[in-house]
Parts: sequence; structure tokens; C-alpha cells
Amino acid sequence: MFVTSFAALALAKVARILPIPVGGIGRVLFILAFQVSVMIWVLAGDWDGMAAGFEVLHSLVYSMKMYSYLSMNETWETNHRKQKKLAEMEVEDDNVSQALSIEDEEQKWEEEAKLPKNYPQNLTIANYLDYLLIPTLVYEARYPRTEKIRPLYVLEKLIATIFTMILLHVNTTSFSKVSANDKCIFS
Repeated sequence: MFVTSFAALALAKVARILPIPVGGIGRVLFILAFQVSVMIWVLAGDWDGMAAGFEVLHSLVYSMKMYSYLSMNETWETNHRKQKKLAEMEVEDDNVSQALSIEDEEQKWEEEAKLPKNYPQNLTIANYLDYLLIPTLVYEARYPRTEKIRPLYVLEKLIATIFTMILLHVNTTSFSKVSANDKCIFS
């Protein structure tokens, strides 16, 4: 599933080459195909309930991450194309009133969705891998980083993670039982 999620990077690169935007329909069909393939994989395998549930939930997280990645890059690509088109119109047209309306249009586009400074250089495997490993569902071209590691913050997150794992273990062992054929049955 991790490797197949890199198809989103390939789709983003292909969408950059296409003369028309892929659009929401293309993204939804891609995510739907990904989810259906995971469901078929889970149903075809002889998995117990806990593993199947984990895999389906994990695939939903990957689907949300891929959707965010594709939609943000498509928005940036659309704005990039419009800015290039406006720049070409400005060069071709010497009319002052036309130039003023173009500047107003450019400011409007810059305010609506600012292009990151490193777009389209963010369409790399390293950037996508960084996004997959960061615990966020919203894609940004660059994430804010601190200059040094804060030990108390790391300790706080480590303790929270340990307690969450303990609660998860207690809940799964208390509310599920294993039958004779090792299938998980929720009670």
C-alpha cells in the first residue's frame, strides 16, 4: 500500500504535463480505485478482523493524504498556468488600462492561493516521502521546522504515544475475543 501510494506523485507529474487540469473527478476516481483495490486485497486474503480493520483504516489515511497532495498540486498548477498566461498578456499588450486590470487580476490570484516558492520543484520522491512520514493529512510544499530539537516536547509526545498504545491494547484485549479458528470476534 505504501508503494502504491506513490502513484499519486506520478499522477501529479502527469497532470503537470497535460494541457487541461485533471480535476476533481480524476482525483476521486484515482482514490476510489485505490480504496477498491485495498478492499479486494483484504477480502481476498484470509485475514482476521483486527488486521483487516487496521488495513482498511490505514488505507483511508493514505487515501486522504493522496487526495490532499493531488488537490494542492492541482491548485498550484492551475494558478501557475494563470500567472504565466497573465504575464504573457502583459507583455503582448501595451494598453495601460489593460495592464492595470492584469495587475489587479494577478494580485487576486496571489491572494487566493499563493504558489509556494519551490513549486513545481516539490514534485519529487523525497518531498512526497517526507509528506507521507509526517503525521499530517494536509499537504504543504514546505513544513515549518524548528532550529533545534526540544527535549521536553519530544518527551511529552513520547509519553502521550505510550499511553495511547496502552489504551489501545487494553481496549482491544478487553472487547475482542478469539474463537477456536483464530478469527477475531467483537463482543
